[in-house]
Amino acid sequence: MTNMRSLLVASTILFFFFSSSCSFVLSSNEPASGSGRDISWWCNTTPHPEPCNYFMEHRSPHSSPPRDRTNFRHMMVQGTLNQAFNSHMQVQQLGSKCNNSSQEKSIWSDCCKLYEDTIFQLNRTLEGIDSSNQGINCSNFDVQTWLSTALTNIEMCQLGFQDLNLTDFISPETSSNNLSQLISNSLAINGGMLTSPEETGANTTGSDEFPSWFSVHDRKLLQSSVVKANIVVAKDGSGNYRTVQAAIN
Repeated sequence: MTNMRSLLVASTILFFFFSSSCSFVLSSNEPASGSGRDISWWCNTTPHPEPCNYFMEHRSPHSSPPRDRTNFRHMMVQGTLNQAFNSHMQVQQLGSKCNNSSQEKSIWSDCCKLYEDTIFQLNRTLEGIDSSNQGINCSNFDVQTWLSTALTNIEMCQLGFQDLNLTDFISPETSSNNLSQLISNSLAINGGMLTSPEETGANTTGSDEFPSWFSVHDRKLLQSSVVKANIVVAKDGSGNYRTVQAAIN
């Protein structure tokens, strides 16, 4: 439970990093209509065209090209969800490779839970953007939040094994960036649809550079020119801790 709580705390930190700091940008050359554009053209507008082309063409060979960006987003999230199921099964199979270390087994168990939550987040995203689900009301910002959480989960699994120097424990196919890159592509596509201030979280008054949901305390903290850290994590031993996991514990 301690490891799981630690992962959840760090997951929260990474979530805000992905949802607030990272900028996923699509190519601006998208036409008004997708007519005449094959899947390769659409994939080339994403940050990671190669996994997009592979999973869209090889895993869904009979799919028609996207009609527009909305349709492309749906296809990308569906393909990402399919890959998440495959990755989850691979992670589950790694349980037999665990040695007698309780810490190693705990990290593996946490990874299984993180992948399960990734599948949950992708499922709710797919349901939310499905135009046939009239009873589900979600914004593009909701979708961005769910996708960011899914991406954070994958990164947290990798960090857990890195802290134990077990990066080779996960097979190359599972530890590759395929799933992360597919989620990043989904974030980029959806990010291009965040147009209104309400959906981007921008301050509608235009009075400052912070989103309206930022508290006064948080604004002052970010505006401060001098921020004193409570603890310092440095791999070379110059800080209080050598790893994020040790600092959380």
